[in-house]
Amino acid sequence: MAYQVLIADNNSMFSLGVESVLKRILNDYVAHKANDGLEAQRILDEGSIDLVVINLYLPKKNDLQVFEESREKSPQTRFVVYNSQRGPNDPDLDLHYIRMITKYGLTPLHADSSTEAFEKAIRTCIEESKGK
Repeated sequence: MAYQVLIADNNSMFSLGVESVLKRILNDYVAHKANDGLEAQRILDEGSIDLVVINLYLPKKNDLQVFEESREKSPQTRFVVYNSQRGPNDPDLDLHYIRMITKYGLTPLHADSSTEAFEKAIRTCIEESKGK
């Protein structure tokens, strides 16, 4: 069965970058795409998603709201969270990251992170979801 991935970002160039990483890691996957948090939540509610790669600041509903709602319904879904809009030293962003890390044990990334960092985060989530 194909690995189900949701890419939630309103930047199509970044989504293409995520897909290029997925192509290197997975042989068989289906990429679902959402341009905002409401669309991401709808996709998560409709199907079985294995991995979500999501922008920290999505329009209409942020990543934390999507994550919290999805976590209750589908605890096996893995998340890679990144920020594409603000610098890595933004105090509001730092507080948001701290809350996420503390509450859920996540490791958020910044969009300026290297491709290798994204690949490692995605690979780790895939291995966890497959029980490796």
